[in-house]
Amino acid sequence: MGQTQAPHACMHAYALIHSSAHLPTTTPGNETNTSELDHTSVHERQCSQRQANNHHQQAMTFRGSSLLLFLLLALAPAIQVQAAPTAGAPVVDTVADSCNAIRDFVDYAFCAAALRSSGPGASTADRHVHLLVAADLAAARGTSARDAATAMARDERDPGARDGLEACGILYGATSVPALQFMRGYAAARAWDRARSLLSLTGQAGIGCEAALAGAPEAKGRMAAANREFDQLSTMATALLNRVDRQG
Repeated sequence: MGQTQAPHACMHAYALIHSSAHLPTTTPGNETNTSELDHTSVHERQCSQRQANNHHQQAMTFRGSSLLLFLLLALAPAIQVQAAPTAGAPVVDTVADSCNAIRDFVDYAFCAAALRSSGPGASTADRHVHLLVAADLAAARGTSARDAATAMARDERDPGARDGLEACGILYGATSVPALQFMRGYAAARAWDRARSLLSLTGQAGIGCEAALAGAPEAKGRMAAANREFDQLSTMATALLNRVDRQG
């Protein structure tokens, strides 16, 4: 706005000055002073040149702004297209990935249900977290199996079945559950060698309990579900440990 008015202000200011202080003088014979007229003509040409320069600058500024706007409008669709794949990128279900990796050892459906039972975050957690979840689940199932075997032994009248149930309680409570808890701690710290050194004990309770109840089929049947689920969970923890260990 200020630049547009500058040439006009120049001419206006000169007109005021000219009218008040530089009125044309006359020589004898009523002839106008030509030097004053020449001065007026020079000043007018200077103002006209300034006005022309200003118009040129405005035109260049307008062209530059128009070009920038055109480039922004042209690039906008490309920017949106490039951003679209990121926004629509598929989310990987890590539970499916982990259970697929160990499906040769553990039933896929059982593995997926077990891991998802830990909460909604399981589907985005990494395999290391899945290992810790499996170890926790196995230790919890072993603890409940120990409590069940101990309670059955107290009420059992058959001496052979009672001895077998007491053995089950010891195998779970003094062997596999503590081993799983230690393995879980070592795995959390990524101390893989120490974690692997406990694998011979982590799954021992389920197999050992069945063997201890071989001569007491009724008691063996009562412990069958707990032993089977513990075997699956401890095997799951072992398989995930082996996978994570190899990945570092």
